[in-house]
Amino acid sequence: MPEFGYLLILDADFKRLLYYGLGPGENYCDRRSGARLGIYEREIAHLREPYLVPQESGNRCAVRWAEITDERGRG
Repeated sequence: MPEFGYLLILDADFKRLLYYGLGPGENYCDRRSGARLGIYEREIAHLREPYLVPQESGNRCAVRWAEITDERGRG
């Protein structure tokens, strides 16, 4: 199966992510067993992990729903 994805461009005011999925930290198919299913809220700027060598980071598996909002909850 080929890889696919999407790019979502939002206004800079949208800074909060609330989601139901595996967390609280990043997780991938080989690290799913160490994550817990739940509802998590993070600032979007804090989703990336500070790896020394730039690479893919911040993935969340098994996300059932997500809300991206501004500081007042609009989104």
